[in-house]
Amino acid sequence: MPLQPQVYHGFEHETMEAKIRGFLQFTPGERFEQMIGAIELALLAQKSLREQHARKVSRPAARPARSEN
Repeated sequence: MPLQPQVYHGFEHETMEAKIRGFLQFTPGERFEQMIGAIELALLAQKSLREQHARKVSRPAARPARSEN
């Protein structure tokens, strides 16, 4: 009798090997779509950070008061 695969839940079970095994179960076309989606997500995050940085208000650092001796 073959063993039934067990399903684990939780981040402690998300090893790199498990992620690779899951990725390799996709067809080549699905893998390509997954990679394109990941690249688009990274570019979107980069664009968002760039826009946030452009809106950031810069202020000069406060200088300590001079002591007059």
